[in-house]
Amino acid sequence: MILHALALAAVFATLADAQSNDLVSAAARGDLPAVRTLLASGADVNAKRSSVDTRTALVFAAENGHVEVAQALLAARADVNAQDAGGRTALWIAAASPHAELVKVLLAARPDLEIPDGLGRTPLFAVVNLRQNLDALRLLLEAGASPNAMGKNGATPLMLAASGDGPTSLAMVHALLAARARLYEGLRVCRGSGPGAARLLGPYAAAAGGTALALASAGGSTEIVETLIAAGANVDLKQCDGKTPLTIAAAGGRADVVRPLLAAKADVNINDASGKTALMLAVENGHAEVAELLRTASGRP
Repeated sequence: MILHALALAAVFATLADAQSNDLVSAAARGDLPAVRTLLASGADVNAKRSSVDTRTALVFAAENGHVEVAQALLAARADVNAQDAGGRTALWIAAASPHAELVKVLLAARPDLEIPDGLGRTPLFAVVNLRQNLDALRLLLEAGASPNAMGKNGATPLMLAASGDGPTSLAMVHALLAARARLYEGLRVCRGSGPGAARLLGPYAAAAGGTALALASAGGSTEIVETLIAAGANVDLKQCDGKTPLTIAAAGGRADVVRPLLAAKADVNINDASGKTALMLAVENGHAEVAELLRTASGRP
């Protein structure tokens, strides 16, 4: 009789596992009737695809933008904070998609807004990186997501938004600043450097580095540069290599950026670590218009 009971238990366990796998598959394809039937039959709402693939039905629903399926799973007490193998939650995945309605549904389940992926990026990073879903950004900020979260490379959502050049990136910069994003969050003091020098850990250091304004000076729009200056960004803050937003813009031939920086009294005489000024960099890179702007500002012929 004991053996018979054990055999029955094994059969039921196998059936439960099959139902759970079916639930994950149904959620992935957006089959709402099947999801409801399986939940009513006792399928584990938080079952993972496998020990290696740790995605739950809710994570699959988020990946494929199935809002109604996500609602049904949450109503059945799905773990809104479940993560895939890369550390991404359903909210993180939804934030990285155009589905603002899905973000809204997930936020109603009161998720942890600061769970990072494997690179230390919170859902706010995901929505900024997409540069499309302004509504989702606002929803996250209104729910209390930190605008000063920092990835493992030291970057912040403001830095990421500032490096964009479209109207959505500009709107995101405005929204983040309104949410009290700090202009210098993410900076690290350079070892052996003097005061005022700063660096950003990770790939941003090589690309433009240091601050949101430095990133905007390299690849952002004129409007973003002007917005950051108006918010109080230090136009003369150096990176570890001694470059300032002005020298970055000058080296890149960004006359549109050089003008507002000069208007904000950026110092044209600062030398980088190699002893070069913004004018030297402009001349060296063949940017005649920028060189003329800098000569005029410095009073040189």
